[in-house]
Amino acid sequence: MPVLTRTRRRLALAACTAVAIPLTTIAAFAASTPPSTLPAGSSPVNRPPVKTIVGGQKVKEGALQYVVKISGCTASLISPEWVLTARHCMGGQNTVNYGSVNTSSMKSMRVVKSATHPSIDLALLKLASPIKNIKPVKLADKNPAVGTEVKVYGWGMTSKGGGNTSSYLKSAKMKFQSKGEDTYGGAAMFLTGINGGAWKGDSGGPAIVNGVQVGVCSTGDPSRSNNHYAMVGSGRSWIKKISGV
Repeated sequence: MPVLTRTRRRLALAACTAVAIPLTTIAAFAASTPPSTLPAGSSPVNRPPVKTIVGGQKVKEGALQYVVKISGCTASLISPEWVLTARHCMGGQNTVNYGSVNTSSMKSMRVVKSATHPSIDLALLKLASPIKNIKPVKLADKNPAVGTEVKVYGWGMTSKGGGNTSSYLKSAKMKFQSKGEDTYGGAAMFLTGINGGAWKGDSGGPAIVNGVQVGVCSTGDPSRSNNHYAMVGSGRSWIKKISGV
């Protein structure tokens, strides 16, 4: 991706902020998709926030109930009262939708408090009342090794060309290719798609390894089916300090 001038960077960032379309779905992509050439230290505005999952497959009803939906983004239930998502998803998040992989069958819970990490694309939402019938996801205490295969989840768009977001939760397999930076310059995993990748609407959604959340969806490159996920291990002490989890 070409390096933007300072003026164009500001315009691009403003555009991303105004649209505020987070990754939500998994989109299909060709097996011949070339690897990303984005430098790990490139400006965050060169990597727009992820918004959907393209490719991959639908998640069965009753599975992974800790994956929840917020306005324009995906998130995860990390305790009965706390939800983890991306910092760039913040602004007007008043409710959390949960309890189904189908958006038409979800329940909702009011958000009463939020917090954002100062340097990593992580945010926490506190719920008005605890959700007691869903087992929260376990959080990683350390970051995974490069080369690890992960699964990503979200309700984002299902096509790189745009269109509607998915009404069903989707998942895709990706590989932790190298270390990189999230949209705020924080520690991130650079993931390349195996059978799909996150896109608009999937922002804030989890990356999972053996049932443990290791990442939060931050940015994506729609032309290459790759993503940057903020590392949960790098923000673990902050998460515990704010939520007690």
